[in-house]
Amino acid sequence: METLNIVRHYNIVLTKFQNKIYQGDPTWIARWFFNNYLYDNVTFEIQGNMHNTFPNPEHLSVRVIYENGYISEWLHLSKDENGDGYRQHLNIAMGNNNKNNNKNNNKKNTRKKRFKEIQTLRKKNKL
Repeated sequence: METLNIVRHYNIVLTKFQNKIYQGDPTWIARWFFNNYLYDNVTFEIQGNMHNTFPNPEHLSVRVIYENGYISEWLHLSKDENGDGYRQHLNIAMGNNNKNNNKNNNKKNTRKKRFKEIQTLRKKNKL
């Protein structure tokens, strides 16, 4: 049986959140993503550092920026006892719907702006 190697490409963007930034090895995030999704040339934006959202275990907030400009929602990724990544689905109350709709619209505008910034950096070969 012949072995087939598939090369995938990705970038990492570390974003400070609450004055914290992830300093660990992010390869487990890429390994989790590429084992679950068939994409290439993506950027993983890691927000802040490992943190807890009660009652869930420690996790990182990560979003994926695809080559076509699509930006995922914030994903909450944790490591299991073997160091392999898995996605958490947090169950938290959302509060006032009107307030959340305004937040979501602001998030979409921020995502578009962040995508443009990342594209500019890529063009300047800084990513």
